[in-house]
Amino acid sequence: MRVFSKELLYKIVQEVGMAGKVVANSATTWYLKNDGTLWGCGSNGYGQQGSGDTTDVLTFIQRAIDVKDISVSVNTTWYLKNDGTLWGCGSNSHGQQGSGNTNNVLTFTQRATDVKDISASSDTTWYIKTDNTLWGCGWNSSGQQGSGDTTNVLTFTERVIQ
Repeated sequence: MRVFSKELLYKIVQEVGMAGKVVANSATTWYLKNDGTLWGCGSNGYGQQGSGDTTDVLTFIQRAIDVKDISVSVNTTWYLKNDGTLWGCGSNSHGQQGSGNTNNVLTFTQRATDVKDISASSDTTWYIKTDNTLWGCGWNSSGQQGSGDTTNVLTFTERVIQ
């Protein structure tokens, strides 16, 4: 039996397009393949699998194509497509889906365009647009939205950095 180094195995997997990026937390696992397909499984109590319901997902299911990046928390999932569109689903208890309300989002819904980077926690979501502006929404109990108050932010709002 021939033994391969970790580096060589990684290179082989990369070349055949099987590996890309994996993100996981205590409840969900997401796998972004090199071909841009996004696959997920795990907890779905808040709709964070984007399946349209809240039934847990026990095997990897393809959820999107042409995906560039992903950011997840236990209860929310966000992905960025190669065309710069931002899509999210899951918990919205503090407005972190940017929908204007606090209803959970059970299917992936487009929230922004011209996005180049994304970061999400269970209660807040942030993205940077291609013009380098910063946008955020969600929980603000300690002023983490940078809005000058402690009111939750229910829609994506541009933040000016001094």
